[in-house]
Amino acid sequence: MADIVILNDELENAKEAASTEEIVKRMRVIITRLKGKYMSEDGSCVNYKEMGTSEEFKEYVTTVQQLNAVQLNKLSQDELKCLFLNLYNSLTVHAMIHQSTLGGLPAAPKDVAGFWRIHCYKVGGFVYSLDDMEHGVLRANKGHPAAGAPQFPSSDARSQNVVKILDPRIHFALNCGAQSCPPIRVYTVDRLEQQLDTASVSFLSQEVVVVGGRVEATKLLLWYEKDFGSTTTEVLAWIDKVTNGRIPGLTDAILQCPEILHKDYNWDANTTK
Repeated sequence: MADIVILNDELENAKEAASTEEIVKRMRVIITRLKGKYMSEDGSCVNYKEMGTSEEFKEYVTTVQQLNAVQLNKLSQDELKCLFLNLYNSLTVHAMIHQSTLGGLPAAPKDVAGFWRIHCYKVGGFVYSLDDMEHGVLRANKGHPAAGAPQFPSSDARSQNVVKILDPRIHFALNCGAQSCPPIRVYTVDRLEQQLDTASVSFLSQEVVVVGGRVEATKLLLWYEKDFGSTTTEVLAWIDKVTNGRIPGLTDAILQCPEILHKDYNWDANTTK
């Protein structure tokens, strides 16, 4: 596997730049600006080519170098969740642009060996890869489903700054750079609950379909099944609850204890045409 790449490890004096609150605010503002100018309206596609050479991206790179000064232990659970949702999505975009400078934008993020393990940011004095952000911080340190162990062992200081209760809705807020991923949104603490509900309903309403009593759904519900329930019926009941019965036929289908047919995942890069 390739060595890790810390994409905000350039300014050693950035830790003196601003307070945690100011850094988080600056990050949100510049990410919002990039999204408005270089992403599709729904956040599903990114114009990596133009973004990577833009003045706005240069400003983003300067801003993200200040993340090492963030005091993670000062953040509330919602602030921590919100910060790392935004960081995961923006680091993914940064990683794709970085890869494009090494020989062209990858056809799919998974074509880059260890894509989610090697691309990192320094945040609050610690190094976090995309996997660390997702399976450590945001998934309550459950670890990658295939690993069967926490992302951060108890001896790892990063284990102290994680979301304590896993919120399955995060899966519909994270974008890993592929076509089948949920779209990119910018999350704010004051509207986090509403935004996560909206993201979940929007994505699941498109990706979960009942056809002839059979349920077809995104593979996210296969890979992270245990985050939603211990049985297929529990997973479907969770979906029905969070979407408030908006998926036609799902409520009735649950009574028949159907299996879920997980659709192929399109790993092609989510770049604009």
